[in-house]
Amino acid sequence: RFNLSKTGVVFAALLRDAKSKKLIGMPRLSPYGLLYRTGESADVVREEGEARLREVYEGAVQQPDLEDVIRLEMRRFFKRRVSHKPAVIPLILDV
Repeated sequence: RFNLSKTGVVFAALLRDAKSKKLIGMPRLSPYGLLYRTGESADVVREEGEARLREVYEGAVQQPDLEDVIRLEMRRFFKRRVSHKPAVIPLILDV
């Protein structure tokens, strides 16, 4: 809990078709407790993160460790854009 209070947490939600594995709509990021650098807009960072999340998913959809790939790449993205590497919790929902 102490580390989460310092670095924040990001939920990465992806809704996909169970058979084709194609995304249904745009992925969503829900960041909590992030400290943004001066001049960074939370909305802009979130929108760019969602676009990056889609790219990561499409490039790694067939990998067995998809959630780990998403977690790692999103942590890298936020490290570049925010001051810390937040905990990333991927939520992949099949419908």
